[in-house]
Amino acid sequence: AEAVLGTKIEVPTLSEGEVVMTIPPGTSSGAKLRLREKGIINPRTKQRGDQFVVIKIVVPKDPSPQVRELYEQLKEIETTNPRADSWK
Repeated sequence: AEAVLGTKIEVPTLSEGEVVMTIPPGTSSGAKLRLREKGIINPRTKQRGDQFVVIKIVVPKDPSPQVRELYEQLKEIETTNPRADSWK
Protein backbone atom coordinates (compact mmCIF):
# COMPACT_ATOMS: atom_id res chain seq x y z
CA ALA A 1 0.00 0.00 0.00
CA GLU A 2 2.82 2.41 0.85
CA ALA A 3 4.45 1.92 -2.55
CA VAL A 4 1.22 2.84 -4.31
CA LEU A 5 0.08 5.65 -2.00
CA GLY A 6 3.45 7.03 -0.91
CA THR A 7 4.61 7.44 2.67
CA LYS A 8 7.18 8.97 4.97
CA ILE A 9 9.88 6.77 6.51
CA GLU A 10 12.76 7.26 8.91
CA VAL A 11 16.12 6.67 7.22
CA PRO A 12 19.50 6.40 8.97
CA THR A 13 22.02 8.88 7.56
CA LEU A 14 25.77 9.15 7.69
CA SER A 15 25.63 12.66 9.12
CA GLU A 16 22.56 13.35 11.26
CA GLY A 17 21.19 10.11 12.65
CA GLU A 18 17.71 9.38 11.31
CA VAL A 19 15.81 11.77 9.05
CA VAL A 20 12.30 11.55 7.63
CA MET A 21 12.24 10.83 3.90
CA THR A 22 9.19 11.16 1.65
CA ILE A 23 8.57 8.17 -0.62
CA PRO A 24 6.49 9.42 -3.56
CA PRO A 25 3.38 7.53 -4.70
CA GLY A 26 4.14 4.91 -7.35
CA THR A 27 7.72 4.27 -6.23
CA SER A 28 9.08 0.94 -7.51
CA SER A 29 11.55 -1.41 -5.90
CA GLY A 30 15.07 -0.49 -6.96
CA ALA A 31 14.30 3.23 -7.24
CA LYS A 32 17.16 5.44 -6.07
CA LEU A 33 16.22 8.50 -4.00
CA ARG A 34 18.60 11.23 -2.87
CA LEU A 35 19.07 12.84 0.52
CA ARG A 36 20.83 16.13 -0.23
CA GLU A 37 23.87 16.93 1.89
CA LYS A 38 23.44 13.86 4.13
CA GLY A 39 26.43 11.90 2.79
CA ILE A 40 30.11 11.95 3.68
CA ILE A 41 32.27 15.07 3.72
CA ASN A 42 34.58 15.65 0.76
CA PRO A 43 38.02 16.19 2.32
CA ARG A 44 39.07 18.65 -0.40
CA THR A 45 36.00 20.87 -0.47
CA LYS A 46 34.81 20.25 3.12
CA GLN A 47 31.27 20.02 1.74
CA ARG A 48 28.91 17.21 2.57
CA GLY A 49 27.84 15.05 -0.36
CA ASP A 50 24.48 13.46 -1.05
CA GLN A 51 23.37 10.11 0.33
CA PHE A 52 21.41 7.80 -1.94
CA VAL A 53 18.76 5.39 -0.70
CA VAL A 54 17.76 2.37 -2.81
CA ILE A 55 14.14 1.39 -2.25
CA LYS A 56 13.34 -2.24 -1.54
CA ILE A 57 9.66 -3.13 -1.62
CA VAL A 58 8.82 -6.23 0.40
CA VAL A 59 5.72 -8.19 -0.57
CA PRO A 60 3.94 -10.16 2.18
CA LYS A 61 4.59 -13.89 1.72
CA ASP A 62 1.53 -15.06 3.62
CA PRO A 63 -1.19 -12.38 3.67
CA SER A 64 -4.22 -12.95 5.86
CA PRO A 65 -7.40 -14.11 4.10
CA GLN A 66 -8.87 -10.61 4.49
CA VAL A 67 -5.82 -8.95 2.92
CA ARG A 68 -5.75 -11.55 0.14
CA GLU A 69 -9.42 -10.83 -0.63
CA LEU A 70 -8.67 -7.10 -0.85
CA TYR A 71 -5.83 -7.81 -3.30
CA GLU A 72 -8.20 -9.95 -5.39
CA GLN A 73 -10.69 -7.08 -5.49
CA LEU A 74 -7.95 -4.64 -6.52
CA LYS A 75 -6.83 -7.03 -9.25
CA GLU A 76 -10.35 -7.01 -10.70
CA ILE A 77 -10.58 -3.22 -10.92
CA GLU A 78 -6.93 -2.48 -11.84
CA THR A 79 -6.67 -0.75 -15.21
CA THR A 80 -2.89 -0.71 -15.71
CA ASN A 81 -0.69 -3.62 -16.70
CA PRO A 82 2.13 -3.98 -14.15
CA ARG A 83 4.26 -5.84 -16.73
CA ALA A 84 3.77 -3.36 -19.58
CA ASP A 85 7.37 -2.08 -19.46
CA SER A 86 9.02 -5.25 -18.16
CA TRP A 87 10.74 -6.27 -21.40
CA LYS A 88 11.90 -2.93 -22.72
